[in-house]
Amino acid sequence: MTGTIVSYDKSFDDGLIKAEDGHSYHFGKSDFVKRTSIHPHLEVNFIPDNAGFATQIKTLNRTSASLLFSTAGCISQRYYLALILISITIQTLFGSVLFAFIVEDLSLNTFIDNHFNQNQTVDEFSILFSMMKGVFDAGILFFVFIILLSFNFLLILIASIKRLHDMNLSGFWVLITFLPFGMLLMLAMCLLTPSIHLNNRFCKG
Repeated sequence: MTGTIVSYDKSFDDGLIKAEDGHSYHFGKSDFVKRTSIHPHLEVNFIPDNAGFATQIKTLNRTSASLLFSTAGCISQRYYLALILISITIQTLFGSVLFAFIVEDLSLNTFIDNHFNQNQTVDEFSILFSMMKGVFDAGILFFVFIILLSFNFLLILIASIKRLHDMNLSGFWVLITFLPFGMLLMLAMCLLTPSIHLNNRFCKG
């Protein structure tokens, strides 16, 4: 039987699964077949016993791509924050690399200008080759940076929709992102609004 974890209290080692048959089943950490990070909205497969407990619990396998690009389901504040921090870190690191290449290219141009001003002999072919290589490398990095920026923006939109679902709100609220200062407003909503588990239209259980 399949179901979704509604809640889990670590201090009492007691959780609740809302099953596909409409009934709820209690469980403990030891009821899992494998060591698992237990959190609300986790979909599981289990065997119910006569006492109303879930046994031999296994998490349902999902491909990384389906979890990453699907707007179905919900994610909690913690996972949303982690995704945002990872996204910012990747953009910052790659942006720093791009900035370093631009600074290096500017340094090369300054070096060439100084040699010409001092009337020193410079190999024109070497200069032209170095300049073209610098521009080409910077262009490729800038193109990759734009692709990465667009990809991260898409992932943030998808994560925001899932976070909105976790707040029992329609994913169409994500359109706020395209308004002036909308991204900041969306981030504030998703990071500060708590999850709503009771009668949630979008999350099982």
